[in-house]
Amino acid sequence: MKSALTSIRCFAVGILNLFAYLFHFVNVFTLLFSIALLLVGAYFTKYIPISKKVH
Repeated sequence: MKSALTSIRCFAVGILNLFAYLFHFVNVFTLLFSIALLLVGAYFTKYIPISKKVH
């Protein structure tokens, strides 16, 4: 489940910014929350499994 958190966070950033734009709610708090989501998503990239393909 931890490996999916990166993509979930990146998707959440897109949804958050879309709703902020549609409802005219773009401000500092939206920006800070987007940055926080990106940082947490970047942290969980270490749990993404590395595929080991042998040719």
